Amino acid sequence: MIERMTRAGHPIRHLNRYEFAACVRAAAEKYAGLIRDNGLRQAD
Repeated sequence: MIERMTRAGHPIRHLNRYEFAACVRAAAEKYAGLIRDNGLRQAD
């Protein structure tokens, strides 16, 4: 899996719990902004 991901241009990084939390927080903020800015909502 690591070899395939690396060949595809997605190198594997090992994060400690603080780095992982920051990564998740940044992704949540990014996608929340995209959703808000584009007026998206959950389908009924």
